[in-house]
Amino acid sequence: MPREHPATVSPEEVRRTLRDLESRRSYQRRSYQRQSQTVRVPHDEILRVLHDMDRQRAEDRTRRREAQYQYAAHTQPPATPSKRPREEQALPTPPPTQPRRSPKRESCARNDNTGP
Repeated sequence: MPREHPATVSPEEVRRTLRDLESRRSYQRRSYQRQSQTVRVPHDEILRVLHDMDRQRAEDRTRRREAQYQYAAHTQPPATPSKRPREEQALPTPPPTQPRRSPKRESCARNDNTGP
């Protein structure tokens, strides 16, 4: 039967009641989990379930690829990259910042020729 007028309850009492109910529920969950025992499953059944999971994953992957292919067929193909080799696409090397010096090999060769 519905009440004619609502009951007045303080917010603190509502919080306390909810906290108590939540702690009871969590305690019941923990006690239920403790009671559960390990279950023995035949090796054949494990293999069958793993095979089914692999098959389902492969089917899902196939469906996604087909959907992606159908979506890509309706859109414009991406612009093709340049056909030039990578060397031509690379930026040029900057000019040297120091004045040009002769290679060390040439200077060593001159010193050897001037010997005794």
